[in-house]
Amino acid sequence: MAGTLLQNGQEWVLARMLEYINTSGLYIGLMEEQTPIAETAQIGAGITEIDPSGDVTGSGYSRVLISGWTQTNGVDPYITGPAVTFNVSGTWSAVNGYFVATTSGSASALWAEPFPSGNFGDKTDGDRIIITPKYEQQDYAE
Repeated sequence: MAGTLLQNGQEWVLARMLEYINTSGLYIGLMEEQTPIAETAQIGAGITEIDPSGDVTGSGYSRVLISGWTQTNGVDPYITGPAVTFNVSGTWSAVNGYFVATTSGSASALWAEPFPSGNFGDKTDGDRIIITPKYEQQDYAE
């Protein structure tokens, strides 16, 4: 039987995570998937990052380092990063969601989220993709 991570425990876990994040930073990238991501997924195995040499005609895409995260406590506490803007140059194909990773170029994704269905698809020159990444701590007692 598994125990329940109480609200104080959830807040403590997020505070430790926040210490790491605000010391090292995290990267946000764009993905092709339109559906919720499996817990075991990683970049290249369940998460397809848009490819600057294939999905992007033009320039401007790379993962963005984000820092300055904040924590909100209470029931189901969460951390939020600052808004990140990707400015599209040319055409970017199949931009359907985002992921957060520990590095700028490996398969180390921590979480991923598809965009709402109305925001799927190709982006064209001059479009802006604005994402405010959020991780919510939840405990699902068994």
